[in-house]
Amino acid sequence: MIDELSFLNYLTYYSQYKAYSIYYYVYSHETKIKEECLEDFYFNTFIRILKNNLEKHGFRVIAIRREIDDYGEQYTVILLEKYEIIVRETIMCGTREGFEFLIFNR
Repeated sequence: MIDELSFLNYLTYYSQYKAYSIYYYVYSHETKIKEECLEDFYFNTFIRILKNNLEKHGFRVIAIRREIDDYGEQYTVILLEKYEIIVRETIMCGTREGFEFLIFNR
């Protein structure tokens, strides 16, 4: 049986994959969305899918908020009852946008 923290990790990766699939579909079909707006679309889709998946699997989402670190970079904090998920936007392999995240006990 998978432990709760590992399941949260899996659920976060899965949500990112689903968000990327939607983003790639929209991007490849030459929609009228501007390039810089597509990045926001990808991020917001990821957060929405993650929130829905968390709630679907019994995790209560207390809050989702944007914060700024000591270097002026924004990141997102998703507060659950027992865990906290920190999500940062990043560039993967120098070209593709993605997200790195940390999950830890509160």
